[in-house]
Amino acid sequence: MLSVPRHKICFLGYSQLYTLAKQVIESLPPSDVSYLLVDCDVDNQDEFVQEALNAGCTVFIAGPGNGARFQATYNLPLVRIPISTMDYALAIRTAYESGCKKVGIVRYLDSLPVDTDRLQQLLNKTVEVIDYESFQGLFTAVRNSVCDGIVGTAGAVDAAEAAGKRGFLAYLSCDGIREACDRAADLARDLWMVKKNRAITKTVMNNSQLGIIVTDTEGKVEFSSRVIQDFTGLLSSQLRGRRIQEFYPNLSVDSFLRSTKRLNDSYRQIEGAMMRCVQEKLLLGTEPIGVVMTLYPGAHNKRQREEKKKRFQRPYLSMERTDGIVPCDDVSDLRGKSSVFPSRAYRHSRGERIWTRRNRLLHSRRLSTQRVSMHNR
Repeated sequence: MLSVPRHKICFLGYSQLYTLAKQVIESLPPSDVSYLLVDCDVDNQDEFVQEALNAGCTVFIAGPGNGARFQATYNLPLVRIPISTMDYALAIRTAYESGCKKVGIVRYLDSLPVDTDRLQQLLNKTVEVIDYESFQGLFTAVRNSVCDGIVGTAGAVDAAEAAGKRGFLAYLSCDGIREACDRAADLARDLWMVKKNRAITKTVMNNSQLGIIVTDTEGKVEFSSRVIQDFTGLLSSQLRGRRIQEFYPNLSVDSFLRSTKRLNDSYRQIEGAMMRCVQEKLLLGTEPIGVVMTLYPGAHNKRQREEKKKRFQRPYLSMERTDGIVPCDDVSDLRGKSSVFPSRAYRHSRGERIWTRRNRLLHSRRLSTQRVSMHNR
């Protein structure tokens, strides 16, 4: 039984690239990844990107044109469909074999450069590069070009056909699209695992009874647990990015990072109380990337309270008598027995005081009984 797809990927296609991408996506085996295929260009890209984000997409796939514009506008995970020099060479050869006199490669201005020198050496043909900045500018650049054969993305092919020229798509096979889909799926899974591990770590730290602070190498707070937020009275968003010395002046990471120690355990005065503070370096390989501080609230004060309690703790007194005094309910049981009272050394506890008062009462009753007996005689 297949589970519901957990990861969503948006494919920014256009024209023929959209058609090829649809064929590739439909041929992929069922998995935990679903694809949102949209038909957009560089001018209406924002609308479709927002729609994909609302749908829960975490990774995007795009060709050179859409990809360059996306990368310049958004800071989101992107997988660009690779177009190798061999892909361009095959498309250019097809264009010349089709009867074109001069072939040009269309390239978005911010995309990766094309190695035209190598292409000319491989094909022994002249190749021109046509740059454009916007989707409307693409049609103008293709129309004004002297080339009768246009090689590039799906948008370049549409511009060539609109200008009465022949267009040749650089994606002659679906291998590049399939490779981009596989890379995007792996990236989406990795991002999900990172978010999962981060959520687990955050939950564990927030539920801890200890105060935990994570800083970078400059002492700026990257994470603070709920205990720290309660101490400072500030939210996690208010603490993030601030230097730790702003609210805890005696907590510094500079000297600790300069030392050769990986862990430092000491007591610091925080919020008017002595607390145990454990500092540990965060290492990426051998390079320090931050510090984790763990504060133990009340650890020092708790130890002092326990020591004080031991000094003033009263001795344990068993209810089992060991001093010869036998508790009884009947006065007649005391006849013929000595009235022995505990010494003053044992009268400080409540249990001994109860036994002392009870035996005195019984002793006085015994004496009264003896006097009455003598009087009757």
